[in-house]
Amino acid sequence: MRSPLISILGHLHTRQRMPPKVVILYSTHPGTEPDGSDILFLSRMRTIADAYTNGQQMDLQLYLTGSSQAPAGDLSRMPSGTRTRRVTHEDLEAAVGEVSQRASSVCYICGPQKMTDDFVDHVQGLKGMDPHNVLCEKWW
Repeated sequence: MRSPLISILGHLHTRQRMPPKVVILYSTHPGTEPDGSDILFLSRMRTIADAYTNGQQMDLQLYLTGSSQAPAGDLSRMPSGTRTRRVTHEDLEAAVGEVSQRASSVCYICGPQKMTDDFVDHVQGLKGMDPHNVLCEKWW
């Protein structure tokens, strides 16, 4: 199975072309394994995040939706910053950085149509954000 996000991350990682800072807001339904090992693409993202070196930074934020309970009710073995809710506009704003940083921020958004359209519109409208740097994969 493929995902635009994983394809982009994998390409940058294998070519050693990762930018200095990457923030990933990954939203999915919770799995049943307490360590998240059954969450699609999570192990691959963890592997890439763990490979960051030389001052590079990857902030992997996992959002578990569709349930008020995390796997086995325990977030201790999930990535730090795991939340049991949907991604909000405030989360997006924090991810693209302060207004002074936004001109150089690039944002890739993928997901269901309604969410993608809403998030693209919101991020493109943020003060300091270059709308041309907000990209999405419209596969529908």
